Amino acid sequence: MPRPRPATIIRLVVLIALLVLANRYLQGFFAMLEEDFASADPRMLRRLAITALLLYALSLALPFVPGVEIGLMLMAAAGPEMGYLVYLCTVIGLCIAFVAGRLVPPLVLARLAGEFGLRRAEALLTRFAALPRDEVFPTLVAVAPNRFAAVLLRQRYLALALLLNMPGNFVLGGGGGIAMMAGLSRVFSPPLFLLMTMLAVAPVPLAVAWFGGN
Repeated sequence: MPRPRPATIIRLVVLIALLVLANRYLQGFFAMLEEDFASADPRMLRRLAITALLLYALSLALPFVPGVEIGLMLMAAAGPEMGYLVYLCTVIGLCIAFVAGRLVPPLVLARLAGEFGLRRAEALLTRFAALPRDEVFPTLVAVAPNRFAAVLLRQRYLALALLLNMPGNFVLGGGGGIAMMAGLSRVFSPPLFLLMTMLAVAPVPLAVAWFGGN
C-alpha cells in the first residue's frame, strides 16, 4: 500500500491539534460562563445566555466537540428553562455541520483518499462523484461489503439517530462530526435529516425543560 505523503501527514496533524485546542478552549470557556451565570444580574444573564447559545450552536458543528456535555452544562447553569433553547441550538448546530459536509465536492474526498494511499477508496469515491444523485444510494447498497452493511444503509436514518444519542460518540467525531459525515455521504435528504435530528435530540433537553423545575 502506498504511504501517505509527508505534507498530508503534517496537515492532518495540524488539523487534529487545532481541533484539540478548540475543544479545550471551548470547554474552559463554557465552564467560565457557568460561574458567571451564578453571579450575573438579570440583564447580564440574558446577554450571557445569548452568547453561550450562539457559541454552543457553532461549536456543536465542529467535529470532536462534546456537544451533549456542553448542553447539559448550560442547562445546569441557567436553569431548566434553557432546555428549549439548547434543543433549538442543538438542531441548528447539527444542521450546520450537515450542510458543511454537503458542500464538500466528492472529488475532494477522492483526492484526499489518494493522498493517504487509499487507492480503492479513491477509485470508489471517484466513481460516485460521476453518478447522478439519484443513483448514489442504489449503487452504494449494491457495493456494500455484507448484508449487515446493506441493512444499515437502508435504515440509515434510524442508525444515524442512534449514533447521535450513543454514549461515547465523541470517538466517532461527536454530533458535529457524525452530522458532517452524513452530509458528505450524499445519501441523506436534507428535509429528512432535519426531521430526524429534531426527533433524535429532543428527549434530553425537552425532558429537562418540562420536568427540571418540578
